[in-house]
Amino acid sequence: QALLQEVSRQDYDEATAWKKYNTWAMLYHLSPLRKNLLRWYNFGDKPLDILELGAGCGAVTSFFTGLKNCQTITTVEGSASRSEIIKQRCKQSTGLTVVTGNIGDYEDTKLYDIVTLIGVLEYAGKYITATDPFKLTLAKAAKFLKPDGILILAIENRLGHKYLAGLNEDHYKRPYEGLSNYPHYNGVKTFDKKTLKTLLTDCSLSQQKWFYPFPDY
Repeated sequence: QALLQEVSRQDYDEATAWKKYNTWAMLYHLSPLRKNLLRWYNFGDKPLDILELGAGCGAVTSFFTGLKNCQTITTVEGSASRSEIIKQRCKQSTGLTVVTGNIGDYEDTKLYDIVTLIGVLEYAGKYITATDPFKLTLAKAAKFLKPDGILILAIENRLGHKYLAGLNEDHYKRPYEGLSNYPHYNGVKTFDKKTLKTLLTDCSLSQQKWFYPFPDY
């Protein structure tokens, strides 16, 4: 509720609003550091149509709407409250469409230059009923790409250094959970590069570039 109130303010400023808060939740959603995940990437100059699958509260959405060559951006978010936050947060954007719904149910005849799965794939087992919900999610994302389109996938590395050092796995709050192949699996899991590379290749996404955002993505 506090986040919705903040982004709904007439004088809301994406660049500075975070400075008023010292609570983890507000800083997590508003901090400009979240945009560093993609800020370094060269998105070129041609007009872009972007599909964001699993948009959360719009931290990455607000980055995309700030790109000069972002022509349209469609976000799909399962939570109605988060969808409303995105609408208010990015209310100055004329090319934004916010869809509330399950990614597994989303259909679209439009193809996109960029499709994103950022902090989303690891939860596929919770919101999609299938033998392999993770592969199904990747295949779903791939089908919305133009022939020269790009899928931007960001997910925790199961073999991230902090996990090897004994820190809790982010989703289970237990050490070595991912390294032990998720003995307490509840629909959420991450992958090592070899496994993820195979999943992507099986979904006709064999042309890959890999980057390693610090400390564990």
